Amino acid sequence: MQALTGLHLYHAKLSNSSMRVRLLLEEKRLAWASHLLDATKQDNLAESYLRINPTSLIPALVHDGVVVTESSDILYYLEEHFAEPRLAPVEEGERAEMREWVDLAASSHPTTLKPWMYAITGTLTKRPEDMERYRELQSDPDLVAFHQRSLDGFSDEEVADAVERNHAILARMEGGLTEAPWLVGGVYGLADIAWFPNVLLLDLLGFPMSDYPAVRRWLAVVRSRPAAGRAIGSSPFRLPGWLLRPVIRLRKALRG
Repeated sequence: MQALTGLHLYHAKLSNSSMRVRLLLEEKRLAWASHLLDATKQDNLAESYLRINPTSLIPALVHDGVVVTESSDILYYLEEHFAEPRLAPVEEGERAEMREWVDLAASSHPTTLKPWMYAITGTLTKRPEDMERYRELQSDPDLVAFHQRSLDGFSDEEVADAVERNHAILARMEGGLTEAPWLVGGVYGLADIAWFPNVLLLDLLGFPMSDYPAVRRWLAVVRSRPAAGRAIGSSPFRLPGWLLRPVIRLRKALRG
Protein backbone atom coordinates (compact mmCIF):
# COMPACT_ATOMS: atom_id res chain seq x y z
CA MET A 1 0.00 0.00 0.00
CA GLN A 2 2.75 2.45 0.92
CA ALA A 3 4.40 1.74 -2.44
CA LEU A 4 1.32 2.78 -4.42
CA THR A 5 1.91 5.96 -6.39
CA GLY A 6 -0.76 8.25 -7.73
CA LEU A 7 -4.44 8.02 -6.87
CA HIS A 8 -6.05 4.65 -6.18
CA LEU A 9 -9.74 4.34 -5.32
CA TYR A 10 -11.20 1.22 -3.74
CA HIS A 11 -14.91 1.55 -4.43
CA ALA A 12 -18.20 -0.18 -5.25
CA LYS A 13 -20.24 0.56 -8.35
CA LEU A 14 -23.61 1.39 -6.75
CA SER A 15 -22.31 2.72 -3.44
CA ASN A 16 -23.48 6.31 -3.03
CA SER A 17 -20.33 7.06 -1.03
CA SER A 18 -18.21 5.73 -3.89
CA MET A 19 -20.23 7.63 -6.48
CA ARG A 20 -19.56 11.02 -4.90
CA VAL A 21 -15.82 10.38 -4.78
CA ARG A 22 -15.74 9.19 -8.40
CA LEU A 23 -17.71 12.27 -9.42
CA LEU A 24 -15.22 14.62 -7.79
CA LEU A 25 -12.27 12.77 -9.33
CA GLU A 26 -13.88 13.15 -12.74
CA GLU A 27 -14.84 16.80 -12.22
CA LYS A 28 -11.18 17.53 -11.49
CA ARG A 29 -10.13 15.32 -14.43
CA LEU A 30 -7.66 13.44 -12.26
CA ALA A 31 -6.01 10.23 -13.35
CA TRP A 32 -6.92 7.48 -10.91
CA ALA A 33 -6.64 3.72 -10.68
CA SER A 34 -9.88 1.84 -10.08
CA HIS A 35 -10.04 -1.06 -7.63
CA LEU A 36 -13.64 -2.22 -7.88
CA LEU A 37 -15.09 -4.12 -4.93
CA ASP A 38 -18.22 -6.24 -5.02
CA ALA A 39 -19.95 -5.57 -1.72
CA THR A 40 -22.49 -8.33 -2.40
CA LYS A 41 -19.60 -10.79 -2.31
CA GLN A 42 -18.20 -9.11 0.82
CA ASP A 43 -15.00 -8.08 -0.95
CA ASN A 44 -14.63 -5.38 1.69
CA LEU A 45 -14.08 -8.09 4.31
CA ALA A 46 -11.15 -9.58 2.41
CA GLU A 47 -7.77 -9.38 4.14
CA SER A 48 -6.33 -7.40 1.23
CA TYR A 49 -8.90 -4.63 1.73
CA LEU A 50 -8.80 -4.73 5.52
CA ARG A 51 -5.11 -3.87 5.35
CA ILE A 52 -6.17 -0.66 3.63
CA ASN A 53 -9.25 0.11 5.72
CA PRO A 54 -9.56 -1.98 8.91
CA THR A 55 -13.18 -0.79 9.39
CA SER A 56 -14.13 -2.48 6.06
CA LEU A 57 -16.10 0.59 4.97
CA ILE A 58 -16.17 1.59 1.29
CA PRO A 59 -14.65 3.66 -0.30
CA ALA A 60 -10.99 4.19 0.52
CA LEU A 61 -8.54 6.42 -1.30
CA VAL A 62 -4.81 5.81 -1.42
CA HIS A 63 -2.72 8.76 -2.63
CA ASP A 64 1.01 8.13 -2.86
CA GLY A 65 0.74 5.67 0.02
CA VAL A 66 -1.50 7.89 2.17
CA VAL A 67 -4.86 6.32 3.02
CA VAL A 68 -8.01 8.42 3.36
CA THR A 69 -11.35 6.87 4.33
CA GLU A 70 -14.90 8.22 4.79
CA SER A 71 -16.29 9.79 1.64
CA SER A 72 -16.65 13.28 3.11
CA ASP A 73 -13.02 13.27 4.25
CA ILE A 74 -11.95 12.08 0.80
CA LEU A 75 -13.82 14.98 -0.82
CA TYR A 76 -12.08 17.48 1.48
CA TYR A 77 -8.71 15.82 0.88
CA LEU A 78 -9.01 15.94 -2.90
CA GLU A 79 -10.16 19.56 -2.84
CA GLU A 80 -7.20 20.50 -0.65
CA HIS A 81 -4.58 18.66 -2.68
CA PHE A 82 -5.98 19.27 -6.17
CA ALA A 83 -7.31 22.80 -6.11
CA GLU A 84 -8.27 23.15 -9.79
CA PRO A 85 -11.01 23.47 -10.67
CA ARG A 86 -12.04 24.97 -7.33
CA LEU A 87 -15.20 23.32 -6.02
CA ALA A 88 -15.26 24.77 -2.51
CA PRO A 89 -16.34 28.35 -1.80
CA VAL A 90 -13.85 30.93 -0.56
CA GLU A 91 -16.15 32.95 1.70
CA GLU A 92 -16.12 31.55 5.25
CA GLY A 93 -19.89 31.49 5.73
CA GLU A 94 -20.39 29.60 2.49
CA ARG A 95 -17.58 27.20 3.38
CA ALA A 96 -19.36 26.41 6.66
CA GLU A 97 -22.63 25.87 4.78
CA MET A 98 -20.85 23.62 2.28
CA ARG A 99 -19.34 21.53 5.06
CA GLU A 100 -22.74 21.16 6.70
CA TRP A 101 -24.24 19.78 3.46
CA VAL A 102 -21.28 17.47 2.75
CA ASP A 103 -21.19 16.08 6.29
CA LEU A 104 -24.97 15.60 6.30
CA ALA A 105 -24.84 13.64 3.04
CA ALA A 106 -22.34 11.21 4.56
CA SER A 107 -23.76 10.99 8.09
CA SER A 108 -27.49 10.83 7.38
CA HIS A 109 -27.72 7.91 4.99
CA PRO A 110 -27.80 5.20 7.72
CA THR A 111 -31.10 6.72 8.92
CA THR A 112 -32.50 8.03 5.63
CA LEU A 113 -31.43 6.48 2.35
CA LYS A 114 -30.24 3.05 3.44
CA PRO A 115 -33.18 1.76 5.55
CA TRP A 116 -35.65 2.76 2.84
CA MET A 117 -33.46 1.46 0.01
CA TYR A 118 -32.76 -1.91 1.61
CA ALA A 119 -36.42 -2.35 2.56
CA ILE A 120 -37.48 -1.54 -1.01
CA THR A 121 -34.97 -3.74 -2.82
CA GLY A 122 -34.68 -6.57 -0.31
CA THR A 123 -30.90 -6.24 -0.44
CA LEU A 124 -28.92 -7.56 2.51
CA THR A 125 -25.97 -5.48 3.66
CA LYS A 126 -24.21 -8.54 5.09
CA ARG A 127 -24.67 -12.27 4.76
CA PRO A 128 -25.61 -14.04 8.01
CA GLU A 129 -22.36 -16.02 7.95
CA ASP A 130 -20.31 -12.81 7.77
CA MET A 131 -21.87 -11.00 10.72
CA GLU A 132 -19.69 -12.61 13.41
CA ARG A 133 -16.54 -11.55 11.61
CA TYR A 134 -17.96 -8.10 10.96
CA ARG A 135 -18.67 -7.65 14.67
CA GLU A 136 -15.02 -8.39 15.38
CA LEU A 137 -13.83 -5.88 12.78
CA GLN A 138 -16.23 -3.01 13.31
CA SER A 139 -15.78 -0.95 16.47
CA ASP A 140 -18.84 1.24 15.83
CA PRO A 141 -21.81 -0.45 17.57
CA ASP A 142 -24.30 1.62 15.56
CA LEU A 143 -22.97 0.19 12.29
CA VAL A 144 -23.09 -3.35 13.66
CA ALA A 145 -26.66 -2.80 14.82
CA PHE A 146 -27.63 -1.37 11.42
CA HIS A 147 -26.37 -4.41 9.51
CA GLN A 148 -28.07 -6.76 11.96
CA ARG A 149 -31.36 -4.89 11.45
CA SER A 150 -30.90 -5.29 7.71
CA LEU A 151 -30.67 -9.05 8.18
CA ASP A 152 -33.63 -9.16 10.54
CA GLY A 153 -35.70 -6.86 8.32
CA PHE A 154 -36.36 -3.20 8.98
CA SER A 155 -39.63 -2.57 10.80
CA ASP A 156 -42.45 -0.56 9.28
CA GLU A 157 -41.70 2.15 11.83
CA GLU A 158 -38.04 2.36 10.81
CA VAL A 159 -38.94 2.57 7.13
CA ALA A 160 -41.59 5.22 7.82
CA ASP A 161 -39.06 7.22 9.83
CA ALA A 162 -36.56 7.01 6.98
CA VAL A 163 -39.21 8.21 4.52
CA GLU A 164 -40.02 11.17 6.77
CA ARG A 165 -36.34 12.08 7.12
CA ASN A 166 -35.82 11.89 3.36
CA HIS A 167 -38.77 14.19 2.79
CA ALA A 168 -37.42 16.67 5.34
CA ILE A 169 -34.05 16.85 3.58
CA LEU A 170 -35.60 17.07 0.12
CA ALA A 171 -37.87 19.89 1.32
CA ARG A 172 -34.84 21.76 2.64
CA MET A 173 -33.06 21.27 -0.68
CA GLU A 174 -36.16 22.37 -2.56
CA GLY A 175 -36.27 25.62 -0.60
CA GLY A 176 -32.68 26.48 -1.49
CA LEU A 177 -32.80 25.29 -5.08
CA THR A 178 -35.94 27.31 -5.75
CA GLU A 179 -33.87 30.43 -5.08
CA ALA A 180 -30.55 29.36 -6.62
CA PRO A 181 -29.33 26.76 -9.14
CA TRP A 182 -26.92 25.07 -6.70
CA LEU A 183 -26.91 24.19 -3.02
CA VAL A 184 -24.28 26.70 -1.85
CA GLY A 185 -23.34 30.14 -3.12
CA GLY A 186 -25.05 29.79 -6.48
CA VAL A 187 -22.08 27.80 -7.80
CA TYR A 188 -21.72 24.06 -8.48
CA GLY A 189 -19.47 22.53 -5.86
CA LEU A 190 -18.77 19.91 -3.22
CA ALA A 191 -22.24 20.15 -1.67
CA ASP A 192 -23.88 19.24 -4.98
CA ILE A 193 -21.35 16.46 -5.58
CA ALA A 194 -21.98 15.02 -2.11
CA TRP A 195 -25.76 14.96 -2.49
CA PHE A 196 -26.14 13.92 -6.12
CA PRO A 197 -25.72 10.14 -5.54
CA ASN A 198 -28.17 10.09 -2.62
CA VAL A 199 -30.89 11.86 -4.57
CA LEU A 200 -30.13 9.85 -7.72
CA LEU A 201 -30.67 6.56 -5.89
CA LEU A 202 -33.89 7.82 -4.33
CA ASP A 203 -35.15 8.83 -7.76
CA LEU A 204 -34.10 5.59 -9.48
CA LEU A 205 -35.83 3.52 -6.82
CA GLY A 206 -39.07 5.44 -7.14
CA PHE A 207 -39.07 7.64 -4.07
CA PRO A 208 -41.99 10.12 -4.43
CA MET A 209 -40.41 13.38 -5.61
CA SER A 210 -43.28 15.15 -7.38
CA ASP A 211 -43.32 17.80 -4.66
CA TYR A 212 -39.72 18.77 -5.37
CA PRO A 213 -39.56 20.17 -8.93
CA ALA A 214 -36.46 22.26 -8.19
CA VAL A 215 -34.64 19.21 -6.83
CA ARG A 216 -35.61 17.22 -9.91
CA ARG A 217 -34.31 19.96 -12.22
CA TRP A 218 -31.07 20.10 -10.22
CA LEU A 219 -30.72 16.31 -10.42
CA ALA A 220 -31.18 16.35 -14.18
CA VAL A 221 -28.60 19.10 -14.65
CA VAL A 222 -25.97 17.33 -12.53
CA ARG A 223 -26.72 14.03 -14.25
CA SER A 224 -26.15 15.65 -17.64
CA ARG A 225 -22.62 16.76 -16.76
CA PRO A 226 -19.91 14.83 -18.64
CA ALA A 227 -18.15 14.07 -15.35
CA ALA A 228 -21.32 12.44 -13.99
CA GLY A 229 -21.53 10.26 -17.08
CA ARG A 230 -17.98 9.08 -16.56
CA ALA A 231 -18.39 8.60 -12.80
CA ILE A 232 -21.79 6.95 -12.68
CA GLY A 233 -22.13 5.37 -16.11
CA SER A 234 -25.44 4.17 -17.45
CA SER A 235 -28.04 3.94 -14.69
CA PRO A 236 -30.93 1.52 -14.50
CA PHE A 237 -34.39 2.82 -15.35
CA ARG A 238 -36.46 4.43 -12.66
CA LEU A 239 -38.74 2.03 -10.79
CA PRO A 240 -42.28 3.42 -10.45
CA GLY A 241 -44.10 3.38 -7.13
CA TRP A 242 -46.89 1.19 -8.46
CA LEU A 243 -44.29 -1.54 -9.09
CA LEU A 244 -42.48 -1.10 -5.79
CA ARG A 245 -45.52 -1.41 -3.54
CA PRO A 246 -46.29 -5.05 -4.42
CA VAL A 247 -42.61 -5.88 -4.09
CA ILE A 248 -42.66 -4.55 -0.53
CA ARG A 249 -45.81 -6.50 0.29
CA LEU A 250 -44.30 -9.68 -1.16
CA ARG A 251 -41.13 -9.28 0.88
CA LYS A 252 -43.14 -8.81 4.07
CA ALA A 253 -45.21 -11.90 3.31
CA LEU A 254 -42.08 -14.00 2.70
CA ARG A 255 -40.53 -12.75 5.95
CA GLY A 256 -43.62 -13.20 8.00
